Amino acid sequence: MKKTVLISIHPEHVTNILIGKKIFEYRKVMPKQNVTHLALYATSPVKKIVALTEVINLEVDTPSEIWIKTGHGSGITHEFYNNYFSKSVQAGYFAIGKVYILKDPIALSKLSSCKVPPQSFCYLNDADTKSVMNKDYFESTYCNLTEIRNLLTS
Repeated sequence: MKKTVLISIHPEHVTNILIGKKIFEYRKVMPKQNVTHLALYATSPVKKIVALTEVINLEVDTPSEIWIKTGHGSGITHEFYNNYFSKSVQAGYFAIGKVYILKDPIALSKLSSCKVPPQSFCYLNDADTKSVMNKDYFESTYCNLTEIRNLLTS
């Protein structure tokens, strides 16, 4: 079964992911399990899961090394990044592949595994993963695997 984590993101950053401006999602704490998908929970005022993304890579390193590798697709300023990781000795990122925008966003109350917005992330159980993946969605074509591979190797 695919391993999906739910992450909370401010709506402005969700928008940047959906339009392809932000192809890396940063975290101070990364999952231990291999993650194949991210369920994007847009925080207030939306308060729903609005999209699902494929994860094509993830990595943990120092904040400075992660920025060097990913700053070009961060969708945020270097100053914002530095403030976020100011007290961290390590940083992690998810490289985002295909993005699927849910036609009918999902309230957390509909899930059985994650009932509150997570601070870092929450693993979705198999039933919730299946439920999210079986929703009707629009596939975003702004960001694809080839483009990300090109960015990571340039």
